[in-house]
Amino acid sequence: MTRAAVVLGLLAVGCGNDNVRRAAEEVEVVGGTPTVGQGLPGVERGDGGLDASFGPAAPFQVDAFDQQQVQKVDILWVVDNSPSMQTKQDRLKANINSFVQFLQAQQVDYHLGVVSTDTFDPKQSGRLQNGAGLAQPWINADAGASATGWFIQNVGLGELGSGDEKGLLGAMLALTPPLSPPVAIANPDAGAANCARVAGGGVDCFVRPGSALYTIILSDEEDSSCSPIQRGGLMSGEGCTESDIQTSHGYGSTDYWSRFFSGAKDGGVSRIATIVATDSTTRN
Repeated sequence: MTRAAVVLGLLAVGCGNDNVRRAAEEVEVVGGTPTVGQGLPGVERGDGGLDASFGPAAPFQVDAFDQQQVQKVDILWVVDNSPSMQTKQDRLKANINSFVQFLQAQQVDYHLGVVSTDTFDPKQSGRLQNGAGLAQPWINADAGASATGWFIQNVGLGELGSGDEKGLLGAMLALTPPLSPPVAIANPDAGAANCARVAGGGVDCFVRPGSALYTIILSDEEDSSCSPIQRGGLMSGEGCTESDIQTSHGYGSTDYWSRFFSGAKDGGVSRIATIVATDSTTRN
């Protein structure tokens, strides 16, 4: 007898002539406290219980989504500093305290860094901004009650940046060599601007091994981290048109950025989110 026949035979014995009824289970909303998580879904299996209508012949599966708490997380804020962005930056400042309090309540070991969307100014262009004048160009979890104030100083970029916003490119520059090289070869004196020396002669970098990486882009315009940029229409000369990039064998397609940010952490979690105004809110 073939293996397929054996399997079919076992199924026939298991099912028999038992009556099968549809399960009508209630849906229950389970409360809880949200956490920053990176765990994968787990699976629990059962045999259907002791009800004779089901029994071993009608197994069920429960998918359990258990969000595990992240112990270390590096959060990169990419903030548009082009004209028209002052009010948006002010809104971020006004609401950032609850964000910081959430991280502290979860006892997360965090790094908070800020870069702009201006990749033309060499003093910006992926370099972590340090308006707070800290020993390192990011905020550590041990900042305590000072974290919110320092973040507000770092994110106060103003509106003098380039109107050709390249948030995706700015983030990539911030996360890759030479600004953010591997810790083993990091050397702030050699231009690793997103690293800093620590007590004892060691080097610490914004992006740490073993930490989760989250990138958040705040802007009110189309991102122009591509070539060619949009050729025509109302927003001619800015923004990316996927069809133009593909047709012209250009740079910076959606797939390109998806691959980069998915693999920005070697063996770790990397996620990206955007907060972008619509056309009707660009001046609000």
